[in-house]
Amino acid sequence: MTTPLRCSHSRSSVKPDAGAGRADWLHIAREMADDLSTDAAEREQAGKTPLDEVSRLR
Repeated sequence: MTTPLRCSHSRSSVKPDAGAGRADWLHIAREMADDLSTDAAEREQAGKTPLDEVSRLR
């Protein structure tokens, strides 16, 4: 039995509850990777500094 994912999720931050388990972290990591990959090429072509993306990973 797994615990349901409980997190505050917005474009700027993803913070799982203190009791989040490994499955929760993997789910959050996959969501972040999917989200970041959608506009990676566009960011790269524009030569943008990835400040927002880095802050979201912290």
